[in-house]
Amino acid sequence: SSVEQKELPELKWTGDKINLVEVIYGLYFTGQLNNGNADISVIIRFMEKHMQIDLSRAYRDFLDIRSRKKTSPTRYIEQMGDSIQKRIDDDMTLKQTAKKRF
Repeated sequence: SSVEQKELPELKWTGDKINLVEVIYGLYFTGQLNNGNADISVIIRFMEKHMQIDLSRAYRDFLDIRSRKKTSPTRYIEQMGDSIQKRIDDDMTLKQTAKKRF
């Protein structure tokens, strides 16, 4: 198909830097990029370029993530999962409410 491709707007990471580092390491450890062959430094550089953020401390940030004591090392990824689940639950509630009206 010859769908005209529109230029995508730029995206900039505006959340906490450590949360992006958590996502990067999650992608790396689960082998989601280049059939599991993407090097962590390449993923970091890719995210730096495309998310317009300095990740020069990414390894140090990972050490901080690894040493989290009070909370889970993957608290941001878990927060993402909780947010997705809440949206699904909210959508299901809306569907059931709509069915009851008709």
